[in-house]
Amino acid sequence: MGRVACGILVGLALVVFLSPQAVALTESRTVMLLPTADSSPQQWTGSGCAAPSLYACLDEDPPHDNNLTYHTANPGAGLQVFGYFHLADLPTDVLSVESVTFFAWALEEATGASLFSAGMQLPTCDTLFAPLTDLAVRYANVTSTSVVDCGGNPWTVNSANAVTLILRCADDGIAGAEQNCRVTSAGAVVSYTIETGIYTASEYDFRLLLLVWVIFLVIGLALRSSFFLFLAGVAGTFFAFSAFAVTESLWTLVLFVLLGPFLFVAAAMLALQRGEGWAA
Repeated sequence: MGRVACGILVGLALVVFLSPQAVALTESRTVMLLPTADSSPQQWTGSGCAAPSLYACLDEDPPHDNNLTYHTANPGAGLQVFGYFHLADLPTDVLSVESVTFFAWALEEATGASLFSAGMQLPTCDTLFAPLTDLAVRYANVTSTSVVDCGGNPWTVNSANAVTLILRCADDGIAGAEQNCRVTSAGAVVSYTIETGIYTASEYDFRLLLLVWVIFLVIGLALRSSFFLFLAGVAGTFFAFSAFAVTESLWTLVLFVLLGPFLFVAAAMLALQRGEGWAA
């Protein structure tokens, strides 16, 4: 039994020391979230859409429809006009959210001084992005990127899914007629990470563990050594288990189910043939 115990300990030590460590493989991606429903208050006027589906004027992908549908707002003196819109949810496989960039393609319908900005709202907070943009008579993409939500907390999947987009057209406070703000598309671009699978810290780790198994097997067969055949069974079984757990490859499962026990049996038969006591 001493040889068996020694073989098990040596095999386990090598396998544990050489086994690849599984870590998550992540990938950074972006997704554009467009309006999917109206919220309130809703003070903008739709052209090409109507309540309760005013969001349909803004949900273009790609985010510009050549001004076929849009919203307008004309604030009175000292006033601001708001529109609130729910956005689409993130994909289901999101691991973490890095940032959210709110955007709106906006213009001023004639030379004037109406000001525009976007904002965000969550159940516990809201904020309007600064500075207010003095729009031009040609469309511009007004954006604001945030790595935290309106409460100052890092973005999570839940908060990104719960956020409401705010559109604001404001009087600039200067005498003279204000001009309509016009928005033709709006939404948010979210930078996020997903887990694309599991991989080993290094392909070399796998090769090294496989090499140890091959060495044990070759020595066991060349010397007809039950001890090294037994070690090959232990190393091969653990290699197969580690490889299958990480890669989920069918061949590793077959190796785990068949080759390891086969080597155990071969080692025992060889030991019995030689009259070695451990296999009795």
